[in-house]
Amino acid sequence: MKRKVRKQALVVTLSLSVALGLTVPDVAAYAQMADDTQPATQKAPDKERKSQWPAAASNTLNQPADLEEAPQEPQTQLSLPVTEQDKFLASLGKQAGAASQAEGSRVLVKYKEGADFSNNRIGSEAVSEAWTLPGSDLAVLQLASADVDGVISQLESDPNVLYAEPDVKVHMASVPSDPMFPEQWGLRNVGQIIDGPIKGLPGFDINALNAWDISQGSGDVTVAVLDTGIDTAHPDLQSNIWRNAGEIPNNGIDDDGDGFVDDVNGWDFYNGDGTVFDASQGDFHGTEVAGIIAASANNGIGISGVAPNVKILPLKVLGPDGSGYASDIIRAIQYAERAGARVANLSWTTDTYSKALKDAIEASPMLFTVAAGNEPKEDFSLKAPRNLDVTPVYPGSFGTGNMVTVGSVGPDGLYSYFSNYGSKSIDLAAPGIAVLSTEPSRNIGLGAQIDNGTFKAVYNVFGFESMPVAEQRQAAFDSAMQFLGVSGGGDKPSVLLVQDDMNDISYPDELEIYTGLLDKAGYTYDVETVLAAAEGPSLETLSGYDAVIWFTGFGNSSFMPKDEENVTAYLNGGGSLLLTGPGSLFRLADTPFMRDTLHLDFVRFEEPDYESWSFASGIAGTIYEGIEYNLTDKGVFSDVETNDPAITLINLEVPVNDYGKNTGTSMAAPYAAGLAALLFSQDPSQSAESVRARLKLSGKPLASLANMTSNGKMLDAFGALTDDELPGKPLPAANSALGTLDEAANPDDVYFVHLLAGDTLSLSLSGSADTDFDLYLYGPSTQTIQSSSGMAAYSESEGSSAESLNYHVPETGYYYVNVHAFGGSGTYELSTSQEEAVTHGVGVYEDDDQALTFSGDWKTSSDTGYSSGTAKKLNAEGSVSFTFTGSEVSWTGYKGPDQGIADVYIDGVKVASPSLYNKWRQLRQTLFKQAVPKGAHTLTIKWTGSQEMYSTGTTINVDGLTVADQAEAYTVKLEENNPDFSFKGSWKKQPNTVFSNGYAMASFQTGDEAVLSFTGTRAVLVSGKMIGIHPLIAVTIDDKPETEKVIDLNGDSLLKDTYQLPVFDTGELPNGKHTLRIINVTDFIAIGQLPIVIDSLIVTKATKDEANQTTTTLYEDTNAHVTFKGLWQMNFSPRNSGRSAMYSNQASSTVELAFRGSQLYVVGTKGPDRGKVDIYIDGKLATPNHVDMYSSSYQYQSRIFELKGLSDTQHTVKIVNLGVKNPKSSGTYMSFDVFQVISDQLAID
Repeated sequence: MKRKVRKQALVVTLSLSVALGLTVPDVAAYAQMADDTQPATQKAPDKERKSQWPAAASNTLNQPADLEEAPQEPQTQLSLPVTEQDKFLASLGKQAGAASQAEGSRVLVKYKEGADFSNNRIGSEAVSEAWTLPGSDLAVLQLASADVDGVISQLESDPNVLYAEPDVKVHMASVPSDPMFPEQWGLRNVGQIIDGPIKGLPGFDINALNAWDISQGSGDVTVAVLDTGIDTAHPDLQSNIWRNAGEIPNNGIDDDGDGFVDDVNGWDFYNGDGTVFDASQGDFHGTEVAGIIAASANNGIGISGVAPNVKILPLKVLGPDGSGYASDIIRAIQYAERAGARVANLSWTTDTYSKALKDAIEASPMLFTVAAGNEPKEDFSLKAPRNLDVTPVYPGSFGTGNMVTVGSVGPDGLYSYFSNYGSKSIDLAAPGIAVLSTEPSRNIGLGAQIDNGTFKAVYNVFGFESMPVAEQRQAAFDSAMQFLGVSGGGDKPSVLLVQDDMNDISYPDELEIYTGLLDKAGYTYDVETVLAAAEGPSLETLSGYDAVIWFTGFGNSSFMPKDEENVTAYLNGGGSLLLTGPGSLFRLADTPFMRDTLHLDFVRFEEPDYESWSFASGIAGTIYEGIEYNLTDKGVFSDVETNDPAITLINLEVPVNDYGKNTGTSMAAPYAAGLAALLFSQDPSQSAESVRARLKLSGKPLASLANMTSNGKMLDAFGALTDDELPGKPLPAANSALGTLDEAANPDDVYFVHLLAGDTLSLSLSGSADTDFDLYLYGPSTQTIQSSSGMAAYSESEGSSAESLNYHVPETGYYYVNVHAFGGSGTYELSTSQEEAVTHGVGVYEDDDQALTFSGDWKTSSDTGYSSGTAKKLNAEGSVSFTFTGSEVSWTGYKGPDQGIADVYIDGVKVASPSLYNKWRQLRQTLFKQAVPKGAHTLTIKWTGSQEMYSTGTTINVDGLTVADQAEAYTVKLEENNPDFSFKGSWKKQPNTVFSNGYAMASFQTGDEAVLSFTGTRAVLVSGKMIGIHPLIAVTIDDKPETEKVIDLNGDSLLKDTYQLPVFDTGELPNGKHTLRIINVTDFIAIGQLPIVIDSLIVTKATKDEANQTTTTLYEDTNAHVTFKGLWQMNFSPRNSGRSAMYSNQASSTVELAFRGSQLYVVGTKGPDRGKVDIYIDGKLATPNHVDMYSSSYQYQSRIFELKGLSDTQHTVKIVNLGVKNPKSSGTYMSFDVFQVISDQLAID
């Protein structure tokens, strides 16, 4: 499908920049980044065939596969002043609608060589101005009239003219009408201010505008979002929400028989219902993800999604704490497949490997777009990101062929500081900083008016004492009383004022506020004060008054169960109630009184750390319509919504923003999901694997992404969709490809195909009459088809479109087929056939096996220690290639003092550069081992001529190669505080966010020694490398001298101090206990020199059981799943986990949690006034001797109980205050801080 705009856009854009004195080196260097750019068409002089075109000059647009050689991107600061360039670029969108000069008012003329331009036959009355284009035989005529056709006709009759054509005017691609689109830098970056000090640089975006000229998506393509819930009523999402045509809403019947009742828009696997959006659980994250993918475009509101016409299938698998279970994910994947989804977005991670989850993903026909992950700490700040090649997270590290793992890139083109990385594990990068998207659009309810025909009531969750403006407070109070029918005029009704704020020991008495309101309105009233934790007035008392005003203050034990019963009876008898104060909801939430009497549902408590509800707006059609009230926000308000609008109306609300900005790789993955949906919309017949390849092969190469992602590229929507340039569309394997070309308007179609060394590709082309189409095959290193560079084969028949190629593939990689219109326009048919090379399956292949193809001067070396008695060695240019079928390949050889460094390639992509150096000669060493997607691959090992500092040579060797079906690998990270690690000497614990756990052990003296003990089959030491110094460590395995290796931790080659680097790998070990002995052997340590650090050890376990139980979920005291009964108070302190803890001295008060996991830790504060508690697990007493929380001093975050060996299923834990104490204690207080649960859970990242 061809884009109907001009090919000169880039030239025009850059020319304008130069003419206006703008500095555009960053844009010019990245041709495809400019907002209106597309591959430029090259036409050679004298109409040469493509094979005769000159080779293209190298540029930074398409870098070689070896990204280590890539030029460095300028390290531009995020905070830059607004310049004239910024103003100019920002104004371009406004100019799009301005009147422009009529198209075709210029004519381009091509004169024959040697012709005199001045002797043109066009009269002066038709041409107002004329000039030549330097360096060409082209002239430009500015016409005085609009008669373009007449002028061209005259010119074509001139014998000196080769041709004449309109000087086509180019236009900026259309910008959506969505008012917030200019803030979506990820779709179109013109250098705008992104967020506060963050400023974009033009062109660092996914090139959405040009992509939308090809496809904006199809309603037949569905993207499943497996996340929190999605606000399906959001005005920018509602038209693009998937609809189950086989289900009748809200009839309580499973109409389509799929096992899910009323699954109209998807399913909530977390709560087990069809709601898919729960305001009480936030559901922000899923709503944000959905908006990035498919917010509606050109609807005059909000934003635009990457694929604004596709459908979103909401599948809620994460709860309000951002976690969920693998079993629910698997069920959601199955649901999405049945619903016909083509793409599934997974913006969450887990540290724990799940084979069941991997199997479900690998077996699915869907394409999965997955977040690479960030490294948040418990306080929500960020740790240094992980290298996923060393420390995997899942599902991103599963490495299946139908998955794209996405890192984050910023608006300045730099890889994001928080994003996990990995040259093997991360596929590509997409915008992940300050990403604007949809957020739940429901406003926060702070008040309600209730009228069921029998009684009237007014309820607010803040209390009139929270209204600081006296006039507003009185007016709001009077409006409430008038609604109740108890206005102050005429006969004064009798009013009972119930003071129920006596639990507020830390807050002032609010009685004066309410008596003042009543006095000013002229009411007669009585006051009844309710003591702390006591019940209020009886039904008999209440029934003696026309109206009851009951205020609770901030007390969390106000309005007791008996009060609910009495007030319900009073109302049903025709009474009137004004209930006010935040304390009411501490007990009323989800009670029959709240739900069935007031017809209100509790949504959530305010989050004072992240929001402030400092005003309330009156809602149309209510007693407060059109009025805004100031509030004194103390961070304890609550959000409510009506469950029956016929009876209860919300009358006061806090308007929320329907849009917001978020940052993280979970925001980057949806960009890939949206682009994948566009590709499936363009061609529904594509497989997930083909779409994955298009995403990876296209893209904007950025130097900052080199070694951070496997392709070193930023997502490029236009580059993936166009078939005018690389990579193009997948080459059909069985059927012929049909297309249409035009020499002038659309001269090229491109297809890609992955071939193995030894394959044979046959191509046959035919075209319609009067066409001259040529056929070209480009190799893996090709940068563009607008050049002869990289051309591997071609067929150019003069005056005919009958072309054919038969090509034997010399190296594995992606190849590109180009059908080019040399002359004419018409249709073509491209037929293909492929003879696959013989590949080698599971087994051991010795150095003399015919399956190994050696190039270069390899010598045979003999030794009884070699696996077959011989090995091949090389000390000059050369390589060895091996084609195999399997899911794992390894290279065996020997290490020694004269060995060098090799480069290893899988399918043409460099994946490792192992060193073969060791102080002593070691035979039969595993030099390289790599898991690959199951299938056919090519392994290539190349001599580099490089060596380590202490090596005496650069030789490499091959003893044998092994192909296997990959065994499942289970890894755990052991931090520096592991009890099996011991440190001798001057080691000190150092805190820093750059370390994996926020801490590392540091050595400042030569001779310091560390012994790291572990159980497993492999270990990787994680440390750091520093610039300007050469700290050295000697590492030995299991105290065997022959395993000793001296490692230089110098970081000069990395150009910066770098942390969390793998610096030593033990290789394969027998499963069991092992030790790493590490000694600081630095020759000289200068004063002030940075230390050697031991950060962590990544250990591979033999079984899942050994690696399991490593993921911890924290259920803080503020978590909605933690329930309290009895009289509790909250303590705020930075020494508490989550900065708060709950405590109670009331006997029989309880705290309870339902959880899923295999280990449980209960954390609280011990102290001199603490009592004893009992702990129940699944209803059974687990502490027959009680737990004594007494301590002579306060000890925060103490583990008061732990339990291991639980089945990884659903459990409950309940802690009960016994009301008894140690004789030394001064009180019976029970403290609860946090539950720590270890299980196989998933979390938002």
